[in-house]
Amino acid sequence: MLAFVVLSFIAVVAALMVVTNRNPVVSAMYLALTLAATAGLFLVLGAEFLAVIQVIVYAGAIMVFFLFVVMLLNVGKLGHPEEDHPYQFWIGLFGAIAMGLTLLFVVSMSHLGDQTHHELSTASNTKALATELFTRFLAPFELSALLLLVAMVGAVVLAKRKF
Repeated sequence: MLAFVVLSFIAVVAALMVVTNRNPVVSAMYLALTLAATAGLFLVLGAEFLAVIQVIVYAGAIMVFFLFVVMLLNVGKLGHPEEDHPYQFWIGLFGAIAMGLTLLFVVSMSHLGDQTHHELSTASNTKALATELFTRFLAPFELSALLLLVAMVGAVVLAKRKF
């Protein structure tokens, strides 16, 4: 229980540092800490496969991708966002509150049936994850892959220089 509370606190504080820090490289490092704390939470909850995938895929590959994009775009040379968009803080605050309320709604409405819970508890973590991922959650899984592809293409288009 103590490990869960400590890792949760680290994850929340690091996530807040990601969105409040002005330096994109430092924000990326806090994001890596958030992802590592999340992997620790998966370990505490008994989902070893998800913890390993969290470290390999997100804390490893995705973080390298983020840092590559930050370095490629040379974000430090851009103007200050406050000068370009004076209402950015309020729009961000509204978005954060809307996402928080949506998260609370989804968590309050989610439930697993007794039969599904029993079937998942007797299977291994990897088998249970694969069953859920490629049956019930196939469309969101494919959409997230498409979103990552669009993000990579967008980063290349944004970084393309005219010579």
